[in-house]
Amino acid sequence: MSRGRVGRHAGVWLGRTTGIAGTTVDGLWHATARFRPNGTYRLSVVAKGSRAGRLAHVKLRSDTSGDEQVMSFPVTTDWQRFTGRLTIGNQPDYRLVVGATNTGTIDIQSIAVVREAAPFAFSSGDERRSWEYAGGSYVTSWGIGGSTDFSGVVVGPSPGQGWGLRNRYVALRANQDYSLTFRSLHVRGELSNLPHVSIRNLAGQPTFDSPWQYAAQGQRVDHRYSFRTGNDQGYTLTFVTGGKLAFMVDNIQLRET
Repeated sequence: MSRGRVGRHAGVWLGRTTGIAGTTVDGLWHATARFRPNGTYRLSVVAKGSRAGRLAHVKLRSDTSGDEQVMSFPVTTDWQRFTGRLTIGNQPDYRLVVGATNTGTIDIQSIAVVREAAPFAFSSGDERRSWEYAGGSYVTSWGIGGSTDFSGVVVGPSPGQGWGLRNRYVALRANQDYSLTFRSLHVRGELSNLPHVSIRNLAGQPTFDSPWQYAAQGQRVDHRYSFRTGNDQGYTLTFVTGGKLAFMVDNIQLRET
């Protein structure tokens, strides 16, 4: 009997898996997702349970070898974000598996899996969908790397919520040290206006924030920062600018140090 399904509940699309007493159940298997061998991945999951304290898990599992790398987490009856980090072996066919331990139902609203060594390049549809835009910010196919390179464009002034470009799926873990690198390019506007990059919790409070300033029209800058997250389970990567300034950003890499 199947212990997992995908559907709409209370107006929200989600995956649902149901546990069995004394047993670990793999209720949902992704049929097509594949992951590069010997890679380290950050995972971010939004989930809740029918009972508090039920144990859910997300696995990266190889079909040929049976090797499983598992992220387990106890859910409550409210939606919460959980983050983890897994390193897989030398098999070409790891796939994503979601399940539950013991009795109770686990609902999964979203899962993000981010390869730690790969840039956020905006180059694929999935990568572009993982970004949110506010105000006049947008994605362009004329990017930092040329006429066929997708990049994010942050246009000032950023609106009242304090960001123009945001990624909620960076899957940063709590109380960890990270390095952040990216490339930016001045597009237009006054050089006196200061762009910012920040790491914020889901309530919008920054745990890291750094401004910079362009010295010339059209200047390209390679950025490198270090920061440490706080106690929160969910974080966002945001770009913001005030005044009449627009800049591109691309080739973003976040690595745990």
